Amino acid sequence: MKKTIQFLITSAALLTGLISSGCTEESVEDLETKFVEAMKNGETENIRIYARKACEKNSVYGCHTLGGLYERESDFRNATIYLEKSCSMKSSPWSERSCAVLGLIYNKGLGVEKDIAKGESFLEKGCNLNLKDGYGCYAIAERLIRLNDYEGSIPYFENGCILNTPEACSELGTLYFNGLGTAVDKIKASVFFEKACDLKDGTGCYLASAKYMLGYNVPADTPKAVQYFKKSCELGIQEACVSYAQFKKE
Repeated sequence: MKKTIQFLITSAALLTGLISSGCTEESVEDLETKFVEAMKNGETENIRIYARKACEKNSVYGCHTLGGLYERESDFRNATIYLEKSCSMKSSPWSERSCAVLGLIYNKGLGVEKDIAKGESFLEKGCNLNLKDGYGCYAIAERLIRLNDYEGSIPYFENGCILNTPEACSELGTLYFNGLGTAVDKIKASVFFEKACDLKDGTGCYLASAKYMLGYNVPADTPKAVQYFKKSCELGIQEACVSYAQFKKE
């Protein structure tokens, strides 16, 4: 009887411990919430703590965030460890972004041995995952622009824009507007500028104003152009603020 009672007491204690442990263990969602809150508050050490814990539980966002934190601190050795883990998961837009950042790190030799082939491999991987983040495609296109290969950059900018990377839409519009690597097409350029603006790209908003100011395939509409100046100004484009101020005086 005594042995039975002792067994029941011991079992109850163990069960209580397991339940208690299960209740206090933080889920991936809890940890992600905590490091996002820490990011809002600028609490670097808490970002590091909670993002690492989330990454250990295979959170793509946690690994990407931790890798990005190390990258901003120029600790590229640790940055590549966590960015590679995020990139390899292939399960969310953060995977694409991690692949793209890794590509830039290896292309530029930032804290690692410069390896263009490896960098290009990561950029292509980021572009081809098609997980709703086109930064990898945008990064490839930007590299091609630096090599003056405007025509070659267009498909990558297009894919980046389709995947809602605003800079890709804005740059693509600029190519069509100026006829770089393609025929001049100001109507098509305006479409890309407006999409960039919808994605909160201030430059896109500023350039989209030309469609209504000058009447590309639409009647000239100065009030509408001014609204684009206003939105661009609110998104930090100083030239748009100047233009908006001028029209407000009239």
